Amino acid sequence: GESARHRRRGGEVRRDVGAGDPRRLDQFGGLRPADAGGQPPPGPGPLGPALKDSYPEIRNVTRVFGHASAPIRFGDKLFTSQVIGVDPAFFEMFTFPVIQGGVENPLPDSQSMVLTKKTALKLFGTREAVGQTVGFEWWGQWLDFHVTAVVDDIPANSSIQTEIFLPFRFVTLSGMDIES
Repeated sequence: GESARHRRRGGEVRRDVGAGDPRRLDQFGGLRPADAGGQPPPGPGPLGPALKDSYPEIRNVTRVFGHASAPIRFGDKLFTSQVIGVDPAFFEMFTFPVIQGGVENPLPDSQSMVLTKKTALKLFGTREAVGQTVGFEWWGQWLDFHVTAVVDDIPANSSIQTEIFLPFRFVTLSGMDIES
């Protein structure tokens, strides 16, 4: 596993948090006080949707939340995967070819999940990925998500590197407020 000393944040490697440090890295690579408990940090606000509502020339917006390394499981398989939360327009704004499942709406509800081809193979082998249920740990609680699409593997030169896409609104399952 990846240690707190080397967890990535915003493209740089964090080396400022050691084992004896009273702060800890949160699930998103940000520093949090040691006594913050299991409460998630305040969620990203409604800036994107507010801008779209205020400026008619903005056709689409998407928020990206996370870039977290999170535990996922399928049956007796347990992995740590890179996960991000995205708004529905993400797949309209960026080219991630859907090779299996929902092309028109890859993330139709708050507990849907899109996997990369490599991640789908790691979890399911040659079995069909779409329709499978995968566990995802979010703030110490296991939640079930259903695979609704598989996208082709992300090229190494892409600035977006992840293995799993979740709907941005999934963060509300933990009680996090994303609207303020």
